[in-house]
Amino acid sequence: MPLPGAHSIADLTLHVAAWNEVVARQIVGKTTVLKAKENFPASADQSAAVWESALKRLRASQEELLKNLDALRPRDLSRIVPGRKFDLGFMIAGASHHAIYHAGQISMLKKAVQRQSSKVE
Repeated sequence: MPLPGAHSIADLTLHVAAWNEVVARQIVGKTTVLKAKENFPASADQSAAVWESALKRLRASQEELLKNLDALRPRDLSRIVPGRKFDLGFMIAGASHHAIYHAGQISMLKKAVQRQSSKVE
């Protein structure tokens, strides 16, 4: 972990994947609630295998989300999300903002790792 107390890039990748999965399910009418462990599935293991697994899950979650988004009609965006007080349009906008926010965090962590490794050399 490059920054004390910060989530790793893999942790953030898994977090975004988990929320992609939630949004994809909610688009098709399934109520989904994440437990804390599911929300931020952290791993002390920072191996290449864990990273590849995180990327695979992110790609699969994005494919599912895009498939479900593609099936929506404009009028569906005003449909209330199961178990919530907001509509699909609001949720989808929030999901994209969420992913962008964490992409920024990942970028900052990557720069921190690069700085640390250049100091070691």
